[in-house]
Amino acid sequence: MQTTKLQRFLLGVDLIRRYEVDAEIGVNHGFINIGSYEICYSKMPDHECALMKQWGWVEGNGGWSFYTVD
Repeated sequence: MQTTKLQRFLLGVDLIRRYEVDAEIGVNHGFINIGSYEICYSKMPDHECALMKQWGWVEGNGGWSFYTVD
């Protein structure tokens, strides 16, 4: 079953919150930015980092970024 963009967004948010409970959120030019990339990435095991990439999450503006526009 293929996941929707909303599902991939929510899966990523769930992972980010495991490592940064009080993560801040921002929106800028079609990107949703959440938390600190360095804090989360340094704590995530390799398979979770790979999942984030698979779901469309990337580093941007110091946080995790998810592009919302097709």
